[in-house]
Amino acid sequence: MAGLFGMMAKQVHGSIATKYDQMYPGLDADGSVHFAEYDGEVVGPIAVRGVSWIRARMSLNGFNLRVNQETDWRYFDVSLYLTDARLVVVVDKPIDARTRRVGHLRYPWIHSVGYRPRQSFLNECELVVGMEQPEGGAEMPIDCTLRFLLNRTDDSAELARQIVRRLAGHHLARGTLPPTAIPGFEQLLDPPHLPDPKKGDHATYWFGAYKHYPAGAEYIFGEPEAGTWRGTDT
Repeated sequence: MAGLFGMMAKQVHGSIATKYDQMYPGLDADGSVHFAEYDGEVVGPIAVRGVSWIRARMSLNGFNLRVNQETDWRYFDVSLYLTDARLVVVVDKPIDARTRRVGHLRYPWIHSVGYRPRQSFLNECELVVGMEQPEGGAEMPIDCTLRFLLNRTDDSAELARQIVRRLAGHHLARGTLPPTAIPGFEQLLDPPHLPDPKKGDHATYWFGAYKHYPAGAEYIFGEPEAGTWRGTDT
């Protein structure tokens, strides 16, 4: 795939010809997201105040490791859906009568899920979802973060636990995890309650195995999963 994965795409109503939308969600004729059998139980829409996509490029300057963050895009007033196979994001305001902005993260791509309750005016209630993407043939991947700005009364901890529970169930049901990673995901079927984060930080669940986009979702075509499992337990 040319360029870097930006997660969100413009989709035309009825755009489900991509065979279960491996890279981006498809839309039915009425403009709603096309959910397939593998999605299982769908929770949503969950109202979200805003969402942004942030890349962190790491580079070496002599002996110093430098991290440069870039915000690729930001949208306000979006809907989040949780399924048994992915997170789906829909911008509520359509582009026109036949086009919407939609995106998703499939669970194999996710390496972490973090959250923060509202702590202050500058530290709002948030949910953050992380993944990695290689940039061309570079050995040092780009760290990508999907950041949700939630309503101040939302239970960000419980939302994070719901996602972690579904992700762990997805990976264990597929039966393709490295044996060393299985115990860790079994524990995440009932995610522990994490200590409250320090002001300005997030409490984060880290996963011992994940894959780089777009690998790990080939089963939607009825084919074996491809891609290399990465992480601490691989």
